[in-house]
Amino acid sequence: MINKLFSMDKSVNFSKNILKKYALRVILAFIFLIIFAGAVWFINKDNKRYQSSSAASYVSGVVTDVISDNTTVDNEGSEGLRLGEQQLKVEVTSGEHKGEMQQITNNISTLYNIYVQKGTRIMLLISTQQNGSYNVSIYGYDRSLILVAAILLFIVTLVLVGGVKGLKSILGLAFTLICMMFILVPMVSKGYSAITICVVIIIITSIVCFIILDGINIKTVSAMISTVAGVGIAGLFCFVVEKAAHLSGYNMQEAENLILISVNNKINIKGLLTAGILLASLGAVMDIAISVSSSVCEIHSTNESLNARQLFRSGMNVGRDAMGTMANTLIMVFVGSSFNMLLLIFSYGIPIFRLINTDQIAIEILQAIAGSIGIILSVPIAAFCSSFFISKAK
Repeated sequence: MINKLFSMDKSVNFSKNILKKYALRVILAFIFLIIFAGAVWFINKDNKRYQSSSAASYVSGVVTDVISDNTTVDNEGSEGLRLGEQQLKVEVTSGEHKGEMQQITNNISTLYNIYVQKGTRIMLLISTQQNGSYNVSIYGYDRSLILVAAILLFIVTLVLVGGVKGLKSILGLAFTLICMMFILVPMVSKGYSAITICVVIIIITSIVCFIILDGINIKTVSAMISTVAGVGIAGLFCFVVEKAAHLSGYNMQEAENLILISVNNKINIKGLLTAGILLASLGAVMDIAISVSSSVCEIHSTNESLNARQLFRSGMNVGRDAMGTMANTLIMVFVGSSFNMLLLIFSYGIPIFRLINTDQIAIEILQAIAGSIGIILSVPIAAFCSSFFISKAK
């Protein structure tokens, strides 16, 4: 009887400890969410937006009838695209003119190739004149439903394959996107240093995402440190090369529009290139960091007799296998993003000397190399941190 009471008392104490542990986590998470939400609100409460002088609005619509279709298939120079003219009846489905029916002409060319049928969802441009009259024209396809469906399919696939880990990955991704869209972008648009804000966001997202994914342990702490260090090294390398090669945000394709906007918003354009490279390398560095840290911890759990040096070597062996493919992935992402430009340059027969000295190609090369260096150097950092922490925890 006494033994039963003693065992019951132990189980009650164990349950209390678990409740206290999870209650503390919930409270801390709640406090963090409140602070985070407050920061997002404060940063976005007085955003300044560039005001265009044109009275134009973009609304959704749907084609209710094709009155006439005078298009033909061009089998010679347009790869089978339809060219010509359509007379359409469309219904405005959002905005101030929602519910109105409009008859419009849809001129279809090689570059402006928006061929529609009855029921096609479209995006309409409404241009309002000073006297109050307005014109309606087709701006493009309404792809919102397709994109939402694709996102939902991605989420479902991630959850089905990854289970709880997949769900945690979605939460981490959502947190990262919120940080980018509602903290990083607004603060940079207000004139704050893009590099400084980017570094802070990288540190915060790395910590939060790894905690969401695996909690606080040797594996995640090692991954956090190596991620921040790897991205920092990539940023430092980028900064040095930018100075030596005379590159900055003013050499980017969007520089002209950013200069126009910065008249009111005072955007620090010069640091945007480094900030962009830091963000581009973040995902790949996080991937390699958690992979190496997880491998070292898994090897230790299998053979606890291994010392720090042996664990470090094992982590390096795993990292060497992964760093090549990760660096290749990062480089191919940048090549893919500029593939059309490379094809255009090749078609014009531009010499290699001139090619590598164009702003855009130089920036693409710098992005690829800086990110790859961050990946490569994060491997020994992750292997060292995880093996060091494990040896100290023994």
